[in-house]
Amino acid sequence: MILHRTISQLVIICLTTQVGFGQSSLRNQLEALVGERPEVETHHSVREAAQEYIVGRQFAALDQHGLALAHFRHSAELDDHAAAPWIGMAISLAAIGSVDTSVAAWKEVLERDPSNGDALFVLGLDAANIGDYETACSLLSQRWLQQKDSPVESLLRDAALISSLNATKNHDIATLLHDEFESVFKEASAELIADAGIGTWLVVLQRLIDVDATAIALRIATESALLVNQRERGILLTTLPVLEAATNGDGSQTKKIYEQVAIKHGLQIFLGEQDQVSLAEALSLAAQSMSVLGRVDAPIMLYESSIALQPDIPIVHNNLGWLRLLRDGPTDEVVSICLRAYELDPTEPYILDTIGWMNMLQGNTEVALQHFRDAVDGASRISPETYDHLGDAYWTLGKEEDAIQAWETAASVLFSQETRQAAIDGYSSLAFSVWGISVATPEALYDLETGDVTRRLIKKLAAVKEGLDPLLETSNGAE
Repeated sequence: MILHRTISQLVIICLTTQVGFGQSSLRNQLEALVGERPEVETHHSVREAAQEYIVGRQFAALDQHGLALAHFRHSAELDDHAAAPWIGMAISLAAIGSVDTSVAAWKEVLERDPSNGDALFVLGLDAANIGDYETACSLLSQRWLQQKDSPVESLLRDAALISSLNATKNHDIATLLHDEFESVFKEASAELIADAGIGTWLVVLQRLIDVDATAIALRIATESALLVNQRERGILLTTLPVLEAATNGDGSQTKKIYEQVAIKHGLQIFLGEQDQVSLAEALSLAAQSMSVLGRVDAPIMLYESSIALQPDIPIVHNNLGWLRLLRDGPTDEVVSICLRAYELDPTEPYILDTIGWMNMLQGNTEVALQHFRDAVDGASRISPETYDHLGDAYWTLGKEEDAIQAWETAASVLFSQETRQAAIDGYSSLAFSVWGISVATPEALYDLETGDVTRRLIKKLAAVKEGLDPLLETSNGAE
């Protein structure tokens, strides 16, 4: 049975398994990697320390972790040799979201009890997460040798250990471990499908991402999406395009699963409390997620699939047209897609910006300028990218002062700390409130969105200051 808690609490569940003869080679190599383990002198807790610990456990069982922590700390002060109070502190700290402090508490546990399986597990995953692969190999190998993990814990342990072994060039051991991984994967999948709620699914997927096992996270989400309950299916469907984008996939796995689910169950994407959506809408949402993560070909395929099912949604035509403009330029087909978006909604600023840029690439600068002006006038907030495009149009037409003013407006907004923080907060909310997982930092996502326009603006304004042609300095203004 899986407890629907944070990963530092998942380690509480331990099922003993027998080690078969086929594991002897792997066991021997992991034991050699670990080396000698120190013997631990046993100290008997004093009565007062034990009493404080018991009271702490009682408060923790009632989810009163603040009170529990006070008693655990007092117990630790009364008996500095005991690991149990620190275990209690680690679990309660994780429960209230103090992850870093919880990890520090687990380190205290390991100092007092070097063979504590829970500490080895948590600290091994943490080491793999932060890139301390040597430590991860040592701790997780010790945990593997104990063979006391539940199927889901074994999945996380082995995924992190394989990644860490490969990172430290212990490829032979990683291969041996990988040979046994299929059975671990199947047992963990079965346990998750049978008992896991949304919280547990998200914890497991995130921990796999954190230890550089995103491909495993994608596989388990893909293979489980048709087998779980409706609410869990919703979150797995939401994570699929995110995981596929993070593994450089082409969108085909997401499309295939969405089509299968739509036929069997109907699509309910986990976006707040949103009701069921059509397959066309779901494919469009998936394309948006992949586009946010910097992918181009995959979202293009998904947008095209969405349009084939429902050909009258302006944002889908616009987003497809924009990505195709960036990739293919203003071909006849791309122009047709952009014009269709404009036909469906001729007043939307983001569509006007796309149409304007399409005309710029075609050499229709006067027409482009008017579209950029209309986009600026109709926008509820300043778009640095539209002002960047507006400046390009002005400069091309010889209106240099207007161009510089437009670029400076874009720069003043884009370079402001307030704008940056608002965007980063938005990406953080997207990751944790919509996707449920994070495959890139909010700062990295912000740079994906604004990096190109930021670099263009810097080059243009620097070129103007030096008396050079700013559009030549930025490859004729190409995106």
